[in-house]
Amino acid sequence: SGSFLYVGNSGTGVLNIQGGGTVNNVGITDIGENNGSNGTVTVDGTGSTLASSVISVGMWGTGTLNITNGGSVISETGRIGGFSGTSGTVVIDGIGSSWITDDMIVEIGTYDTGTLTVSNDGLFSADAIILAQSSGSNGTINIGTGAGAGNIQTATIDGQGGTATIYFNHNESAYSFAPELTGNMAVYFIGSGTTIVTGAT
Repeated sequence: SGSFLYVGNSGTGVLNIQGGGTVNNVGITDIGENNGSNGTVTVDGTGSTLASSVISVGMWGTGTLNITNGGSVISETGRIGGFSGTSGTVVIDGIGSSWITDDMIVEIGTYDTGTLTVSNDGLFSADAIILAQSSGSNGTINIGTGAGAGNIQTATIDGQGGTATIYFNHNESAYSFAPELTGNMAVYFIGSGTTIVTGAT
């Protein structure tokens, strides 16, 4: 593929990767690129893969990335919710479903709103996560949606200048959460399960 892949450039764009299909972009993938645009990417099913050097979900517009039923996303780095007026939403649900980054920092809510939800053994992996980077931004992480929890593999989650929130909403009896929580953030335990926070806070 080329160096730029836009899904929702100046209007509405949809990309479905299913049935073991693969999209490999050596450059930048923007989902919801320009103001007023709306982009949705779904990576569904075992063997279905999106690979890109950089993935931005909601760059200047509205972006949604759904990774389900064993689908996988691979990137060097990423951003969920970019510039002012944007919204980025990522859902990773189900065993084998994953977004793996190459030991880089991922921003959730850079200048506006970013939300990451991992559930039912879905996996998100990054070296570090910045949550709600700038004043006025909103960064949210949801661990579960009332049933099985998902997994986040990262050294630190750093709440910065905006509104940073983590919700634990699962039904597991002994869920272990290892990342170190730093900076300013609110943490809520709203599910019926028990969370054991093992990282320093």
